[in-house]
Amino acid sequence: MPWCPTTKLKLLGCIVQSINKNWTDENGNHIGGQSIGDGFTIVWQRGPLNESGRNGAFLIEVLCGCIDWIRLLGPCNVISGVGFTIGFGGCNSAFEGRLKTLIEVLEACLSQVLYYESQIRFACEENAQAESFLRRCVWAMKKTRHLEEEWIYGTLVGVPTLRESVLENITSAKKCLESRRDRRADLGTLGTHISDSKILSTNGGISS
Repeated sequence: MPWCPTTKLKLLGCIVQSINKNWTDENGNHIGGQSIGDGFTIVWQRGPLNESGRNGAFLIEVLCGCIDWIRLLGPCNVISGVGFTIGFGGCNSAFEGRLKTLIEVLEACLSQVLYYESQIRFACEENAQAESFLRRCVWAMKKTRHLEEEWIYGTLVGVPTLRESVLENITSAKKCLESRRDRRADLGTLGTHISDSKILSTNGGISS
C-alpha cells in the first residue's frame, strides 16, 4: 500500500510539486520509497541489507549530505550518494532557491520519519524526537520572510543565525536516528550492515 504525503512549493512563479511515497507489502514490510522534488531525487533503501543488499538511500546519509552542504555554506550545489542526488537550487540557482531546495529535502526526510512512526514495528521514542527536530527546521525556514539574510546574518546579536539553528536541529535529528539504529543493533533483531559486521541495519533505510 502506498503512503504518500505531498507538498507544493512556489518557485519562479510556478508550482513545483514534491512527492514522497513509500510502499509496504501485505505483511507490513517496507518495500521501497521515493522522494522527488525540484532539483533532487531520493530512492530509499528497500528491505534489510542482509536480504536485499544495498539498493537505495539511507535517511541518515541524506541528513549527512544536508549537514555537509550547510557547513560549506553552499559553494557546492550538488550532494549525492547511493540512491540520492540533491542539486541545491534546481531551476532557481540563486542562493534563496538553494535554501528552498534544502527545505524540500528536509520535508522529504520528515516524511520518511512520519512513515516510520506510522508503522507500529518502527515507531519509537528516537523517531518521535527526530520528527520534532526536523519539524523545527522546516517551520523555522518556512516562517522566515528574508530567508537568505537571516540564514547568514541572523536577526539579533547573540542569537543563533537561522543557519546555525537549522544545522543544530538536523544534527540532533541524525543523532536520534543513529541512537535508534545502534539500539536495535544491540538487540540483534535486524540484518548485518554490509560495511560493518558490528552494526545492524534497519528496514526502510534509517541505517547509515
